[in-house]
Amino acid sequence: MTPEHLQAYSGAPTAASDVFGCGALVYFAATGQSPVPYKGDDVDYLRRLRVASHVPLSQARPDLMEPFVDLVERALHPQPARRYRNGAALRKAFEELG
Repeated sequence: MTPEHLQAYSGAPTAASDVFGCGALVYFAATGQSPVPYKGDDVDYLRRLRVASHVPLSQARPDLMEPFVDLVERALHPQPARRYRNGAALRKAFEELG
């Protein structure tokens, strides 16, 4: 689930939703933890997910390069308009990292 689906938005997943999902997978691959882990409390989990509250990747993995961290953090932004527009834009950002 993405933060926007916990707000008033009730439509189908969007390209920005896919970007959030990809960001979450990359975060998990880099840290071994979900960016917004479930801790047994539904209300707490949904509150944290609504704002995409997570340990910043730079804190969880200080050894990672800043451009990579910035890319993942942008993909996990709670506001869809602040993420990459779609998967193609996200792929291009990864390719530009080298």
